[in-house]
Amino acid sequence: MNLSSIRSRLLLVGAVVLLLILPTMVGAQPAGPAADLTSLQAVSARPITVTWDGRTGVPAFVAGQFPSGATARALAADPLSVTRRFLALHRTAFGMTDPLREWTLIRTDVDRLGMTHVRLQQTFQGVPVLGAELLVHFDPTGQWITAINGDYLPGLALETTKPRIEAGTALRIARAALPGSVIQRRPRLVVADGRLEPELAGTRLVWLIELYEHSVPARNMYLIDAQTGQILKSLNQLTTGRNRLTYTAKNTIILPGTLWLTEAGPVPGQSPDADGLNAHQFAGDTYDYFLATHGRDSFDDHGATLIATVHYSQNFQNAFWNGTQMVYGDGFASANDVVAHELTHAVTERTANLTYEFQSGALNESFSDIFGAMVDDEDWLMGEDLPIGAVRSLSNPALFNDPEHLDQYKNTCQDNGGVHTNSGIPNKAAYLLSEAIGRPAASQIFYRSLTYYLTSTSEFNDARAGAIQAAQDLFGADSDEAKETTAAFAAVGLDGVHTPPAPSCDCAASVTLNDRSLFDDAGFAIRTAITLYRTRDQLLSRTPAGQRYVDLYYAHTGQISRLLLKDPTLRRQAAELLRAVVPGLTALLDGAGDQVVVTPGMVRQLEALLDGLTAADQEGKLAKTINAERSQLKLEGLAGLTFEEAWQTLNRSQR
Repeated sequence: MNLSSIRSRLLLVGAVVLLLILPTMVGAQPAGPAADLTSLQAVSARPITVTWDGRTGVPAFVAGQFPSGATARALAADPLSVTRRFLALHRTAFGMTDPLREWTLIRTDVDRLGMTHVRLQQTFQGVPVLGAELLVHFDPTGQWITAINGDYLPGLALETTKPRIEAGTALRIARAALPGSVIQRRPRLVVADGRLEPELAGTRLVWLIELYEHSVPARNMYLIDAQTGQILKSLNQLTTGRNRLTYTAKNTIILPGTLWLTEAGPVPGQSPDADGLNAHQFAGDTYDYFLATHGRDSFDDHGATLIATVHYSQNFQNAFWNGTQMVYGDGFASANDVVAHELTHAVTERTANLTYEFQSGALNESFSDIFGAMVDDEDWLMGEDLPIGAVRSLSNPALFNDPEHLDQYKNTCQDNGGVHTNSGIPNKAAYLLSEAIGRPAASQIFYRSLTYYLTSTSEFNDARAGAIQAAQDLFGADSDEAKETTAAFAAVGLDGVHTPPAPSCDCAASVTLNDRSLFDDAGFAIRTAITLYRTRDQLLSRTPAGQRYVDLYYAHTGQISRLLLKDPTLRRQAAELLRAVVPGLTALLDGAGDQVVVTPGMVRQLEALLDGLTAADQEGKLAKTINAERSQLKLEGLAGLTFEEAWQTLNRSQR
């Protein structure tokens, strides 16, 4: 039995399976729909600044002093109508079609300065547009608008907004891809567009579904095509990295577990250990910090109970927020900055709700690191008290091979698009600002930016603009704090001009499954996709060896997709391999992997696909990876092994 052979075979099966800040209009607008800022310039009482959105070609952030045409009383009585009228008056500035019909109200917040922040949702023919949100900010009098920011998608077009696939059917498809899951958010019909959802092509009507499965653990968001039932996207939103209830899972995966501590202290008859006491104490410390420093009453600002579970699973070296509570593996509640980090994910979810991928996901991680460092204000390390030691540094991200400047940005498909690595860039900006003006002032700026100036799809440019605006709100437009905020972001390469590189993370398996000349049975293609998602979430993600292959898949999936799209022969070979191995993978997932054998035909199909990918990639990274693996193996040695034997041997070989 050749261990290298087994490792390589499963690796490659997994690969298939699985602009400016514009002071008074200096600079160039990116190509895109016309956005005429003349009307805004004409009415602003001070010079306007603009940050453009390279994805949409319209402004992402406009700051100035614009008459709202309303009073504080009128704004409080009907914020949606006041805001819609302003947008209709200046619709050409944002490339909008019909602001009176396109926007609905999400919520209105009044901050401690007396300013009103109106958060809007874009709709298309009455259906919400995923990620398209707008914030309009009014001064305390209600008579002036100081900023407008967010994402608007011009030019949307769909043949119909009537779904062919019912919500219940979409839910069954999603739950089949994550068996044993519970519903976190019931299906919602939304419009999704490739400009904000880069995995999608064009504009699609989709069902948005959120499921949680505790044993993986996974908190998956699914986009199901409302016309075909195809799974367009599966994103694990599990964010890893003073009414309190603290539990122990006793090294099981049952949540919340056995109650150890309440606000009154230990539960009678229970003896919480250091992990339980730490989780309880540090959650209280974090609650006290947000209340005393920012006036925030728990993560929802309405006194929500802080629920935590320690001793989750076995050999689980991590902590996460699952949407309702904090969860810690053994020893991972020992660091107060980690506890604060996880609780800040909860704050983020209830405010900006930053999508957990690419730059918005990196901002999500960064804000958790920033406030972790504000609670543990003795250093700039994250998690130095963990059993594994520190995991990141805000002052020196390079210490952990994380970028600290935009020039070092990692355009990757791994780690949800580099959320734990590219967070080093805004982390460094936060450190520099704190050193310049002190942690207390910096924390006020970042809290205000997070809670009032960001939306779910905000990127680094938006965070910069939001922080500068927050500093101006708090300390004045010409204050040292505002100037230092601008300087801190400039020092890490963020000057408002940056356009993020377009991620190339198309799913290689989807490219094959979407070819109807190869899979004319749409139902079979959906069932195959379900098996592949199950393989990722229920098999590969549960062991170190499997996670390695997930990482390798995301490292190469973009190139594999490009090669498959170019070459119909490669797509045919991939389709043949999928048809051959999916029954074995399904059996393995269902506990019958010892009943299905790797056949000589499967090996020949794998060899043919590997040869084709290597030749097409020439001397690229994918070809080098394939060659490095194949140099140590004899593929014919796989024939005769059951899928269960191959999987178990693989995991033993990686220990």
